[in-house]
Amino acid sequence: MGRKSSTTTVQDKAAELAAQVKEAKLDQRAAELAERVRDSEAFQAAQARGSELAAVTREKVREAHLEERAAELAKGVRDSATVQAAAENAREVSDRALLRLGGWLSEGKTAERLHLQPAKRRFPGWLAMILGLGAGYLIGMLTSGKRDDLSSEFGSADAWTPPPPSPTPATDLSSSSTGAAATGGLEGGTGGIEPAAPPQSVAQKPLEDRVRTALGQDPRTADLPRLNVNVVEGTVFVRGSAPAGFDEAALRAVVADVEGVTDVDLQVSADA
Repeated sequence: MGRKSSTTTVQDKAAELAAQVKEAKLDQRAAELAERVRDSEAFQAAQARGSELAAVTREKVREAHLEERAAELAKGVRDSATVQAAAENAREVSDRALLRLGGWLSEGKTAERLHLQPAKRRFPGWLAMILGLGAGYLIGMLTSGKRDDLSSEFGSADAWTPPPPSPTPATDLSSSSTGAAATGGLEGGTGGIEPAAPPQSVAQKPLEDRVRTALGQDPRTADLPRLNVNVVEGTVFVRGSAPAGFDEAALRAVVADVEGVTDVDLQVSADA
């Protein structure tokens, strides 16, 4: 009885264990684990095969000297004349651009704002023009005053004529004999009428002298002091001073009435 009961107990436990194995699906898990092991072995084999192929490829590349050929090709490209010329041109263009940029930065308002150089004081052009005109006017006034003084003392250059040569006894004798012969011939040809000498043309007298003569002969200007008179291409410049209350219109009219005068520039101041 005791043996049967123990056998029954063992069988029951085995049945329970089998039921638990079925419930836990240990057989399926064991199958999955075995499949994973097989897959891992295949993966390892494939990986080993890939390593072998990579080693074979490297060996083939080394045998074909492809790396050396690629290095030689790159060196040839670098050493080619075209590449060198292009690189040289690029360097020159870069240098010129840098020089222009530096010049632009070192000049003008940009340099002043960047404090690259001290600000320059600019001299305005209109001020220089005004100063030049003022200096020219002052020089003209100074030189015109000196010219008027010299002309009043020594007379105009146009009015000066060289004196005639002094007569000698020979020339006096020849001139008297020639004049007598000419007179006798004329008397015989014209009935004794001597021809009169041709009158001197008014235009032959310098215009300055004629203006001074007119001022001295006209009663309206005869009492005025001596004035400086200059003539430039028909324009008469009258400078000087006169007593207070003198007739400026009469003075202008007397000068304008002289033959040959085209314009009158009258600058005569009245004495205080």
